[in-house]
Amino acid sequence: VFQTIEKAYAKFPTGTYAIWYPVVERSRISRLEKHFIKSGIKNIQRFELAITADSDERGMTSSGMIVINPPWQLIDTMSQLLPKLVNALAVDSGAFYKSEVLVAQ
Repeated sequence: VFQTIEKAYAKFPTGTYAIWYPVVERSRISRLEKHFIKSGIKNIQRFELAITADSDERGMTSSGMIVINPPWQLIDTMSQLLPKLVNALAVDSGAFYKSEVLVAQ
């Protein structure tokens, strides 16, 4: 996924790219994020919603999106919406959300 986005971005750096990912194994998502952070690509935001804590057990614990060149005010909107979704959907006290800038503009 990273290599495909990197190639697309090189050809069209002003495009908006949205990558959805399931969190089945947190270490894989951490590696993906590090690739994006080190890539030189600017204006990257990350959003994630988990209704339960990460686990080593089989199955998806959360899902998220990495957005390059996000629409204006997306981070503000998601920062207001995700806490409400966590409160409404949480299965246990391990539920969480992330709404953050991975790489500034």
